[in-house]
Amino acid sequence: MDKDKYFFCYNLSLGRFLKDEMGIKYITHAVHPKTKNAFFLFEYTDELRVAIARYKRLRDYFNKKVT
Repeated sequence: MDKDKYFFCYNLSLGRFLKDEMGIKYITHAVHPKTKNAFFLFEYTDELRVAIARYKRLRDYFNKKVT
């Protein structure tokens, strides 16, 4: 597997944002066999990169509002 081609998303808030708010389809939602942590697996695309950047901007904005 070419790991540069895929994004393993262990942040479930980010994963839900990508799929629910941005409409990005994931390849699978699974559990890591050793750590037992849930993750979403996405294909790395330009759309995904833009969506992750948007999530980070929103997260940072709301974190500043709270503090």
